[in-house]
Amino acid sequence: MADRFYGTANLIALCQAHGWDDRIRLKGNLSVKSRGRSKMTTGQLAKDKVFALSAFHLTAHDVPTHLGIVQDPGHPEPWIIAMPAKPGYLTTMDYPARRAIEPMFSDFKSWGFGLEDSQISYPDRLSRLVLAMALALYVAVSTGQWDATVNPSPAEKTLRSTTTTTRTLSNLPLHQRLALHRQAHRDRHTHSSLVDKTTLVHSKTDGW
Repeated sequence: MADRFYGTANLIALCQAHGWDDRIRLKGNLSVKSRGRSKMTTGQLAKDKVFALSAFHLTAHDVPTHLGIVQDPGHPEPWIIAMPAKPGYLTTMDYPARRAIEPMFSDFKSWGFGLEDSQISYPDRLSRLVLAMALALYVAVSTGQWDATVNPSPAEKTLRSTTTTTRTLSNLPLHQRLALHRQAHRDRHTHSSLVDKTTLVHSKTDGW
């Protein structure tokens, strides 16, 4: 995963050389060319609503790759993603998975553990330090979650009471949720049938 500030032809070529299944966001001002199309920018492709483009070339270094474009509602700018996989909506949406690593990535930077201030240049030492930081972060987060469960604040109690039902249902496997929906539908149908029969009995009684 790479943000658009790092999306260059050189990085794409490096990922291809290592055989990585990368998702690299590109800026909208990069020039591209493909078969049957004139030279244009990645931003122009997004404006033209080209959602997938196979075997195009970044003209800066003539690097071949595939392109997927997603413009989600509410987002001012599209995601223009270079990838080695066949482009499509699902493969393009692999890119947002990078958000899962951003909290830890931020904690390792200057406003957290300050990893760059260590000035460690040996990979084995750096890997051991990252491991220790990951364990420390796990202990800190799990301790906070435990305290919120055992000693919840008034705000946490209110939030918990309003989300317990929704969370319980959402945590169920899909087939169990579907079964619950079907059962609720049958219950509503049974209830409406009983109401209709009761109304019919009352109408006959009134006629007597």
